[in-house]
Amino acid sequence: MFNNTIFALDDELVILELFNDILTDRKVKQASFFNALEKKESEKVSYDLRTFATPKLYLEGLESWYAQGYRVPLSILDMRLPQMHGLEVAKKAREIDKEMVIIVVTAYSDHTVTELLGQLQSNVFYLRKPFGHDELLALVTTSMKNWNAKADIATLMQDIAIDVTEDGMWDWNPITNAVVYSPKWKQMLGYEEHEIANNLEEWSKRVHPEDIQEVMRTLQEHLEQKSPYYISEHRLLCKDGSYKWVLDRGKASFAQNGKPSRVVGFHTDITKRKALEEELFSKSANLSEELKEILSNQTKLKSSNKTLELQLKEEIEKRREKEELLLQHTRQAAMGEMISMIAHQWRQPLTTIGLSSDNMLFDIALDNLDAPSLEENLKTIKNQVMYLSRTIDDFRTFFMPNKEKEHICVHDCLENTLGLIGKNLEQSGIDVRLFLEDTTPLFLHKNELVQVFLSILQNAKDVLMQKKRTAPTITIKSFEDAQSVTVVIADNGGGIEKEHLYKIFEPYFTTKQNLNGTGLGLYMSKTIIEERCCGSIKAKNSGDGAEFVMTFKKVCE
Repeated sequence: MFNNTIFALDDELVILELFNDILTDRKVKQASFFNALEKKESEKVSYDLRTFATPKLYLEGLESWYAQGYRVPLSILDMRLPQMHGLEVAKKAREIDKEMVIIVVTAYSDHTVTELLGQLQSNVFYLRKPFGHDELLALVTTSMKNWNAKADIATLMQDIAIDVTEDGMWDWNPITNAVVYSPKWKQMLGYEEHEIANNLEEWSKRVHPEDIQEVMRTLQEHLEQKSPYYISEHRLLCKDGSYKWVLDRGKASFAQNGKPSRVVGFHTDITKRKALEEELFSKSANLSEELKEILSNQTKLKSSNKTLELQLKEEIEKRREKEELLLQHTRQAAMGEMISMIAHQWRQPLTTIGLSSDNMLFDIALDNLDAPSLEENLKTIKNQVMYLSRTIDDFRTFFMPNKEKEHICVHDCLENTLGLIGKNLEQSGIDVRLFLEDTTPLFLHKNELVQVFLSILQNAKDVLMQKKRTAPTITIKSFEDAQSVTVVIADNGGGIEKEHLYKIFEPYFTTKQNLNGTGLGLYMSKTIIEERCCGSIKAKNSGDGAEFVMTFKKVCE
């Protein structure tokens, strides 16, 4: 019986819900040429997913499960967990079952992942957040089948809808050429189990000489990933000297270097079918209809592949649309802060306009109005109105869609950002020090880059105000070399806490629970810089504060 149990551990409920959406109630069609001819219905495959939010609950659940006599083929573990690191959880899980497959899911490829791979040695895989649904599903499906194959050959056959009374299984290691032939595979050719050794030559030397060239060509195409499956009809030599027709089907697993690491397949005895085909060719006028039906089934399979390709393209387009919506969401989430900035920048000009108006009214009331005084007050009001108009243009430009890239210097984007937030920083008593030295225009999304700088400066301001620094300072530098332009934004707000430093770019992570933080600002900043601006962003503690370093390539590859 196929064991479909999966334990998943993550302290983020949204990730556990995502696992549940991907791994339960999935319908998988059998990828088999022979099944297509027989018009077999698809089977429903649903994994028994059990989720846990803390390491303690996960380990208690695992021990209870094994105490009842059950096994867990696969666990999905987050590395960054409260109470206990994911590496320690993985070690304890392996103490319970050393053959359990472990999939590490984390946002960073750091030393802990390398240590995990080194210490657990086998049956451990790494998946980086954010990941695609198909990535996780493919990894889980392959791992579960491999685990069940090692645990019980019969259940592997049942899982892929193969009738064990009719088919023989083979499991080939292309690196060593060792092959495990099932007892049924040997019996099909008339041999006892001990009469055939576990190597590839036992099969190849029995292939009919007229078939061997085509069989090897078909197999090689699959091993070079030119075809999704290995499917061949050929003759095999039996112990009594006769030849038996077989339908041979297989699928390879590939290592990271693209080389095949394992090929598993099945033989089906189709001798009777072949004999019937020959009889039909010689005696039946209905052969053409039979062939049309077979060709129709093949056409349906090809059409199905095209449909899958279209669906994949649609999913990619939907993902891009979701990224655009998320980007717009973060921009809208900043609207409240923007309104606050506008209020700060307008307070002084409005106060000046009010005072000038009061002066004129006072002069009128005292009948002391003269032309020079009136002219001076009106000029003051006009200058302040022009200033207010410029700020409206600045903020309106920021919120306008900016889908097209343009050539612009990074220091211009920084100056535009300070046009939005500079007055607010000044009124908050923050000293902004500029050292802008880049001169080479880059091909960028201007407004999106302004959004990045704005998010980082707003975070710096919030920290400086929260910690009430006596001389709050933000230093902004830009410089370039032959390959890239670098921007450094640093503050003296005391730095980022060590336990938060590796999480700040993760989606929905925020330390502003009491300040209505969305947890998307730095996540989207990283996405914009890395995926839209050919750059990178890093955060670290330097001196008496935090420092964000952004590097942009001058030429995108």
